[in-house]
Amino acid sequence: MKSYKQGSAHCLKKSAGQRHYTMNKYTHLEAIYLFPSLERALEIAVYGGFLIRPFVHNDYGKERARQDLEELFLDDYLDPRGEIYYEHNQPDIHDLQHRKKGITTPEVIRRTKAKWHQILPTELENPGATHLLMKTAHDKINMSLSDYNNIFRIAQAIAGFDEFDKVQTEHIAEAMHYRMIEVDRLREYNMSAVL
Repeated sequence: MKSYKQGSAHCLKKSAGQRHYTMNKYTHLEAIYLFPSLERALEIAVYGGFLIRPFVHNDYGKERARQDLEELFLDDYLDPRGEIYYEHNQPDIHDLQHRKKGITTPEVIRRTKAKWHQILPTELENPGATHLLMKTAHDKINMSLSDYNNIFRIAQAIAGFDEFDKVQTEHIAEAMHYRMIEVDRLREYNMSAVL
């Protein structure tokens, strides 16, 4: 059996006389719900105009992670220079065995774009707590000015997507989570960049 790609469709072509199976991005049984942190990262990326840089634990492997991400039609949102760092994990075998049709990548993108009319909040709800949190992160990972700005921009997008008028401390914490994987610390975490 030969497996190949044709446009956006995934096809499996069997020998003559047998059925020809074709699945495209509208009929393909997606499993983005198997990766809830990816679904959330995609929401924030689409809403805030960011790109996602995926990382994977070496035990799972870059090739399998690439195959997972390819199945989810995420090419337009993945980039080795992405602002949002995403940690890709192996899906749970129980979830794989019992998977059913759930939300798809196009649906996540569509529902997120429907919120684009909302204004991004610019004020902090608790500046003192936020500055303390940022100082702790700075001391831990040697944040650059670019890191600081990206964290705040991502936090704004999170707050806007979640329909808050001000950026909450938990939004800053979530944004920091998306920036905590430092390239020079990948060996410590036994992780690799997927792209």
